[in-house]
Amino acid sequence: MTIVHKDGNIIKNAYGLSKWPLPNSIDNPASVPAEASPQIPIEGISVKDLNTTFFEEVKKIYIQDTNGSILCSLLTMDCKDHSLIHALDGIWRKTYDEGIFHLLDGIIYYRTNHTCVMAVVDRFSNSPIFLPCHKDDKAIETALLIWNTIVSWTGIFTNIISDRDPKFTSALWKTLHQLFGTKLSFSIAYHPNTDGLAERMIQSLEDMARRFCEYGIEFEYCDRFTLDWCTLLPALELAYKTSIQTSTNQTPSILEKGWNPKLPHDSLRKQLAEIHPTAASFKGMLVTARKHAVRLMEYSFTYTNDKWDKSHATPDFKVGDSVLVSPTNFNNIKGCKKLKNSFSGPFVNKALHGEKAIEVQISEEPRNKLPTFPMSWIKPYKSSDAEKFPLRNEVPQVISPIV
Repeated sequence: MTIVHKDGNIIKNAYGLSKWPLPNSIDNPASVPAEASPQIPIEGISVKDLNTTFFEEVKKIYIQDTNGSILCSLLTMDCKDHSLIHALDGIWRKTYDEGIFHLLDGIIYYRTNHTCVMAVVDRFSNSPIFLPCHKDDKAIETALLIWNTIVSWTGIFTNIISDRDPKFTSALWKTLHQLFGTKLSFSIAYHPNTDGLAERMIQSLEDMARRFCEYGIEFEYCDRFTLDWCTLLPALELAYKTSIQTSTNQTPSILEKGWNPKLPHDSLRKQLAEIHPTAASFKGMLVTARKHAVRLMEYSFTYTNDKWDKSHATPDFKVGDSVLVSPTNFNNIKGCKKLKNSFSGPFVNKALHGEKAIEVQISEEPRNKLPTFPMSWIKPYKSSDAEKFPLRNEVPQVISPIV
């Protein structure tokens, strides 16, 4: 039986030997050498090996390609014999040394250079983008990284919320976004949770990325091609974009694009007439990396929620209760700043302003301060036990006259 594939490949089947069509090769008893054609499997995965002639042609045609871009695109094809690359003459190797190093020894390049991950999150859809970068990047390098990788997909930003990192507070960064019409919103000093939603989202993403990068998985193919955390980072991004968020009850991909992308187990089939070993390993890498990312993401969400709930439980304050106030911004208090107590008081709770703010009666020393403080600066005052600590003096309560 002869099967002609739509790509032009002729498939032969020997009766009684296999129920699947076999390639028209010398290993197939039903093969016809006259009808031999380039090996193209049914699913269109190329398994053609490169030989010395290929590199000789590349050497002649692309000798003037000084930046090595054409060579890098050609070398993405499957090549098992890496000794052919090292056998090239000195002039050709000198021209393309950087391109070959980045392509073949990428694991060394990533491990020795990329030291951090930049997380860019869409405020509306909670869709993240993870960019491996360098911790010591300057403002212009950060701007170029965002321009080359994000702006082509999202366009110019309307508003950017960030902390006060020198990469984002420099004069170059501010001037650049003034030209684009982008507003830069930074968290104020002494109160980093200006934008609580963005801060909590970044904490979850940071914890998830740290676990994935630190306790992640690595793959090494038989042809010495290795994938490390930088290469597997898109699997974490894909897992987050296709997971339902509790705040929106939708996936970030649905809110951003209106549809969920196909996952590896949806588009890759297991039963093929001929599977390249590297393609099978790559498919296994995608599936395993995504499952690993989903497990870490669920653990990270649970850990972040428990930690937040423990440290941000809303206290039940009542008018007239004694409370302590953090003197972080009390610049008019006399004495050494290092010797200040972490909390001052006790003060009397004068009024409650919703669930996020409280008004207290201020003493004479910090009387110029506004008496209303956020709940994060307040904690309840507990008087000492006279039976357990008989020598401890009770702190007098600060009560100022109400005007």
